[in-house]
Amino acid sequence: MQPQGAGLTVSVSGTNLSTTVDGSGQFTLNNVPAGDVTLQFTGPNTNASVTISGVASGQQLQITVTVSGSSASLDSEHGGGNNSSVQLEGLIGSIDLTARTIVVNGTTVSVPATASITHGSTTLQLSDLQVGQRVHVKGTNQSGTVVATQVMLQDQSPAPPTTQQADVSGTLAAAPTGTCPAVTFTVGSDTVTTTASTVFKGGTCADLAAGVKVDVKGTTSSGSTSSVTTSGTTITATQVSMDLPQPQETSVKGAIAAAPTGTCPAVTFSVAGSTVTTTASTSFQGGTCATLAAGTEVQVDGTVSGSTITATKVSIETETTQVQGTLTAAPTGTCPAVSFVVGASTVTTSASTTFQGGACSDLAAGVKVSAQGTASGSTLAATTVSIQKSGQGGDGDGGGN
Repeated sequence: MQPQGAGLTVSVSGTNLSTTVDGSGQFTLNNVPAGDVTLQFTGPNTNASVTISGVASGQQLQITVTVSGSSASLDSEHGGGNNSSVQLEGLIGSIDLTARTIVVNGTTVSVPATASITHGSTTLQLSDLQVGQRVHVKGTNQSGTVVATQVMLQDQSPAPPTTQQADVSGTLAAAPTGTCPAVTFTVGSDTVTTTASTVFKGGTCADLAAGVKVDVKGTTSSGSTSSVTTSGTTITATQVSMDLPQPQETSVKGAIAAAPTGTCPAVTFSVAGSTVTTTASTSFQGGTCATLAAGTEVQVDGTVSGSTITATKVSIETETTQVQGTLTAAPTGTCPAVSFVVGASTVTTSASTTFQGGACSDLAAGVKVSAQGTASGSTLAATTVSIQKSGQGGDGDGGGN
């Protein structure tokens, strides 16, 4: 406890309690009554008082008071111990918005988002405070750190934060953080934040990603930029214009290298060294998504990004093929959708297959058939199956295309 001027008399107003300030600037008062306590400092050219509010019975307080002539100010008040009450008053020496701390009379004060910051009846933000302003801080001692619950700005007419227009352009080095529409990203050394009021042009908030070129217009609050520890400038964006890469039309043709992965209609396959993806919007000609298989000849039209093509149309190139021969085993499946082997080909039938000379149920081991349809690799999707029953004339065994 260090009032200025050793030898001053310190008394508690309304009581007989008094003491003197020693040569090191310290004093001690015992048995001080509970409640609001007013200390009176008297001495040569000195007659000043300061009030300490809410002193509890038996409470031990450490205070720092500055006395000059007829004025005295309470600079700090510590109750001692963890979770004890603390009060500070003095000028702000520095502000760190990122860490949410201020330094008052050499003491670092943590100002959580839940702390009240006011000037009279006006509620302020931490970014509204400026170095050199006088504040009164109320808080608690948390393991040696002062954590503020209330910060009261004492200046009579604090200068309002200066809002300036900002315009920056550049490429995003990393994807934004946050959830649209409220995200944060970096352009150069500047931090940009967007809100529900931000207007996006040339794309949407969801299009923001590493590598996207942007032009940002907005505002930056700089009450006293030299007093705030930040990286560059923080800009609240009113408009974000994006220069998104335009998709390029492309077309590839060839055989599918391997069976597609995924589930129709969204599958992925490779053609002529390019990766192709299909979507619910992809149109198919000459077959369906389910027709796609290793070896299927296709022409893909779509848009390319890198080596990946998003298909708008997949044309399946089919040729009419005929095979004939004798079934070596009974078909599998249930009529009319069955599968059987003729020579080196697997023949599949469906509800649209036409049977001639017999019915689907007549297919069995030893039955001679001639199947015509479209081939994909070694599989023939039959449009017509001609059955030669026992005793009927016809061609000999064999197969051909």
